[in-house]
Amino acid sequence: MIGFSYAEYAVPLLAVVYSLATMFSALSRFHAKEFIRKHCRKEKMNQLLEKELPFLTNFRAQIMVSTCFAILAVDFTVFPRRFAKTENYGFSVMDIGVGAFIVSSAIVSAPARLARPKGNTKRSHAEYPHSFVKKCYTFLRPIALVLVFGVARFLTVKGVNYQEHVTEYGVHWNFYFTLAGVYLVYSFLRVFGKWASSPVVAILIAFVYQVYLSHYGGEEYILDAPRDNLMSQNREGILSLAGYTSLYMLSVYAGQCIFGYMDSNVSKLHRNMRWLTIALFVIGGLVWVSTFLSVRLVARPSRRMLNLSYLLWVMAESLTLLALYSGIQTVCMLPRAPLLFQGINHNQLFVFIAVSCLFVV
Repeated sequence: MIGFSYAEYAVPLLAVVYSLATMFSALSRFHAKEFIRKHCRKEKMNQLLEKELPFLTNFRAQIMVSTCFAILAVDFTVFPRRFAKTENYGFSVMDIGVGAFIVSSAIVSAPARLARPKGNTKRSHAEYPHSFVKKCYTFLRPIALVLVFGVARFLTVKGVNYQEHVTEYGVHWNFYFTLAGVYLVYSFLRVFGKWASSPVVAILIAFVYQVYLSHYGGEEYILDAPRDNLMSQNREGILSLAGYTSLYMLSVYAGQCIFGYMDSNVSKLHRNMRWLTIALFVIGGLVWVSTFLSVRLVARPSRRMLNLSYLLWVMAESLTLLALYSGIQTVCMLPRAPLLFQGINHNQLFVFIAVSCLFVV
């Protein structure tokens, strides 16, 4: 909210807010009784982290709140134009929205949470459906849901003749169709085994797609081709599925690492939290370096094409935010996510749909 309201002073204002939050947290720890600091805090922290990871809740909620503010504010003249989506290439606040939404969705998805064991008992049959009907239901449920929303949005936008940018996703495509496509491709890859949905395959998909864009006319086709058939009319949405799927797979792997590491030693959850923060900062720094090299040597980032530079940029931003939130959680006395953030975290798709409806109205 501060960043959008006082755009010219966003960085110093946010720096002051985070500095004050860190200072007050440190003061509360300093003035706490010795027994509470050494014993109760550790016990409460372990109990809390066994149930949830507040920094993930805060990360996901912040992404959603920022996205909602940007979607609703962009049509007003007071909204700085440099924050709006770029047409073909470049960085902006709104450019990161769709990519960050994919990351926040994947990082707590069912495949990511499978790295978190539920005690020492075997999983129930309900968690691993064996019948063909249950497998089909588990496979199709999330895909069918977003497809319905995608069709509803398409009919609504066309029905009220609402102005839309065809160059964003295409004539008939929208973000819900992209979500459905990502879920479908990822679920299909998982049929072939864990190796097919591994980060190595994700990087390979991103690399092959970038080669197509740079050396086989992909960029020219997406940017300049005439829209004379169904494929060319929706080329942005269809071709960008390769980049979105790669981003989703990498984010699922990041979630698996986070949940798996935090549960590697339940008795030392707080210590694990510190090491996780350090690891996120280090890996985030490496991805930032990769982003810089990709922008310099490969191509400028493009949300429209979902190229390699854009993918790396979104991952770098997401890892940095995760590192900051996990660091704040580490220094807080008894960290808990606000109730509003918890509600947004558990109902992201509903919140996004509600904002989309307000956007059309």
